[in-house]
Amino acid sequence: MSSISEAKPVLDIIEKFINRLDALKSLEIKGKELTLRVPERAIEIGISIDIHRHRLIGRTVEFPFPEIIRARAVALPTLIPQSQAIELSERGLSISFSKLSNDVERLLLSVQYKLPAKLFIEDIVQTNVQTEPRAEVNEYWMHAQLRYLRDLIDVFQRFEVYDVPFLVNVAVHQEVKTSIPSNLLTSLRITREWMETHDRERKAQLSREHLRLGLGDRKVGKEHEILSSIQELFLPTRFRNFIEVEDPFRYSESIQGSSRMAIPNYIIPEVMKVVSRTDLSLEKPAAKGKLVYMKRKLSEEIHKAFRV
Repeated sequence: MSSISEAKPVLDIIEKFINRLDALKSLEIKGKELTLRVPERAIEIGISIDIHRHRLIGRTVEFPFPEIIRARAVALPTLIPQSQAIELSERGLSISFSKLSNDVERLLLSVQYKLPAKLFIEDIVQTNVQTEPRAEVNEYWMHAQLRYLRDLIDVFQRFEVYDVPFLVNVAVHQEVKTSIPSNLLTSLRITREWMETHDRERKAQLSREHLRLGLGDRKVGKEHEILSSIQELFLPTRFRNFIEVEDPFRYSESIQGSSRMAIPNYIIPEVMKVVSRTDLSLEKPAAKGKLVYMKRKLSEEIHKAFRV
């Protein structure tokens, strides 16, 4: 596992566990499987081992890895649980082979770790995301590929990574900026200043300004209704309607970016962060797809808000 060991810290854990088993001459490893579940930050190792029982009489083997959060063992091929032989504590895992059922000759051991590494997926998967869309179609391509594929094939019979995340920053401010008339923003500014000032003459002056503004635009005075409708379009559940994700990727969630448009009293983001996910395996080591931002559809919904 020389090349694979460069993928730290994820595969270091696997290597230590397997090396511990390899050191036991009374066991013979027949197969290794690994599953990574990205959102749960969990890694599950499955190892099938042949047991030479006469060499294991009274033997308890310790695996001093406190990162282990779950462990189970079943007999093969019967799949009968052997939980009586497994003990998990804050110190790690211990297996009492003398407690296995008498007829067990092959064991499937599954161990799950909780990974502390902040960016561990980058150790396993190379990801690339288009940062700027093609202007005419507003598409963002996404590409994922397993690293160290040849080494992984040599070591594992099965290797799967679930829910590899891709973050696309979708700029939405232009659709809002070009849709909101200047009169509406001026009305908001006047209203805000009127509420903040304690000067009676200034309040009267602002009231006259607002009245004149409303005489020329029937939307003035309906700012709250209009902008509340626009603001709701950027709730994660609503913005989902303006995103399409191409298989083998799938939509996961939308999150408002931290930068806000300069519209008083309303939270309208300049960017929406869209998360998509895909799965990889030894059989499907790479994935290529795209995210489509339906810009025109969003613009149409924004314009509907002004039909008041």
